Amino acid sequence: VKSAGLPTSVPILVLANKQDADEALTPSEVANRMGLREYMALRFPGRMWSCMPISARTKKGFQPFIDWITARLKEVTASGGKEGATRDNSNKANFEDVGQATNESTET
Repeated sequence: VKSAGLPTSVPILVLANKQDADEALTPSEVANRMGLREYMALRFPGRMWSCMPISARTKKGFQPFIDWITARLKEVTASGGKEGATRDNSNKANFEDVGQATNESTET
């Protein structure tokens, strides 16, 4: 992930694909193995990010993914794309398990 000069109002989404596979890692496990919490805090402090489960084969997780993107776009659009527009939730990473209706937020 490179910043490419993007304002902090632009969130980063990591998709944990292959959730249909028995050996698939959960989004939390993906974030842990990739060191995402530490990396995002160091490289992109204040930027909202999430790691979400998805299966391209079964299409599970697509609606939460679309909903997350849509909500973030609405936030950025409402703020006029101003720097720091999504910072209120920037210290939380969203880990939503496929098929579950609730989100488990974990401090980053």
